[in-house]
Amino acid sequence: LDRSSAASDVYKRQVLVDAEAARNSLAGIAEKLKATDDQISVVGMTATFGGINEARELSLERAKTAAKLLSELGVDTSDYMIVGTGYDNNSYRVKDTDNYGNLIETKAEKNRIVLIMTVETAKKGGLI
Repeated sequence: LDRSSAASDVYKRQVLVDAEAARNSLAGIAEKLKATDDQISVVGMTATFGGINEARELSLERAKTAAKLLSELGVDTSDYMIVGTGYDNNSYRVKDTDNYGNLIETKAEKNRIVLIMTVETAKKGGLI
């Protein structure tokens, strides 16, 4: 894995690739969240790249950004659990490196995500 700070710095800035697409994706979810009383978690994840602490930071920023967009769409996120898991193993990740530790970009992009679910589901899935 390329753990150089220059590569990590470039990757770290990619919290959100397309804000408008993210807002559009979250609009329908926002309406459902407004109608629920469940405790909600917003969980950011990353590809297997850089140091684990950097990855956790980046994934937390992703989750915070998604929560902010939900808030802008009228969702009260004040009691949401916002978490960044980095690339810690959990049941929602795909293996995104080959046997030599090289990143497989087509798989890595599937791990650069934010999951929105009930806290109970997040706990069952090992995310929190």
